Amino acid sequence: MPKPLHHFVPRFYLRQFVDPTKKPRELLWVFMRGQSDPKLLPVDVVAARSDYYTIERRSGERTQVIEENLSRMEDLAAPVFAKIRENPSSLTLEEKGVFAFFIAFQYARVPKFRDEVESTASHLFGRLVEETAKDKEKFAESVRGALSEAIPDAEVEDLRQVVLKRELEPVARPELSLYYMLPAIVQIIGMLNRMHWAFRPAHPSVPLVTSDNPCILNNPSLLPGAGPPRAEQLEITFPASPELLFIATWDRHAGEGRMTPFLTRQVNKLIATAADRFVYSPENIPAVSKYLASPSKHQLPDPDTLWRQMTMNL
Repeated sequence: MPKPLHHFVPRFYLRQFVDPTKKPRELLWVFMRGQSDPKLLPVDVVAARSDYYTIERRSGERTQVIEENLSRMEDLAAPVFAKIRENPSSLTLEEKGVFAFFIAFQYARVPKFRDEVESTASHLFGRLVEETAKDKEKFAESVRGALSEAIPDAEVEDLRQVVLKRELEPVARPELSLYYMLPAIVQIIGMLNRMHWAFRPAHPSVPLVTSDNPCILNNPSLLPGAGPPRAEQLEITFPASPELLFIATWDRHAGEGRMTPFLTRQVNKLIATAADRFVYSPENIPAVSKYLASPSKHQLPDPDTLWRQMTMNL
């Protein structure tokens, strides 16, 4: 039986970004980090991975409960997006809640978030095991405590040397990032409920693009090296459609009215820079390939910074 294909960016949302000249086929321009030329691809095959939200229980049973709940949320969000395209100021309180849920899920359900959670957890666990391995007796006690069978001293010491030489790299299970999706979603929703919302129309000559990481937590004024920003230092941007940008801020500095061509291009640069690997566009915009030439920015604190914070007071 073929594995189910799970879309981490919903198809109803991506259909807004298809090239209108390619109808009746639903094709959009897909730019890939590291490649100069985009491809025209159908909506159905992009922003998707096999079995991406499947959970395997300890019993061996495989469940699609996360994918099923994501599909329900998308069904609720689709008519809200239709209303936003017509008149975003007409959203009811309930519709704003659905939109906030959708944006929060788009922050935490994508590979950029999940991969960073898993790589960070693997790195931190490796550092913890390495610190334990520096103490020979403590390491031996930990190893024997984790296993039910006795291990000869020589084998324990061989394992300790492997750890100290960093020849062993722990890898977090995919279920870990699925587990951490919920607290991240709750945090984003809490922020959105307290922030000021604005919808800025793009300039007609420059359509907005979107990406495989469309919900962007950004601080354009934070200096490099200042450390992880606090929630109140961030703004949230999200391309609601090629014609409309959603911005949430703490101090209403998002501005009003239609964006200039320059500002719209700057937003596209931000979207491309924040993308994990792919940008999706209704047009072939050569500048997007240039934006994707730079490395993708991390949205979580780097693992070494987290380790220093964890061990600072130990």
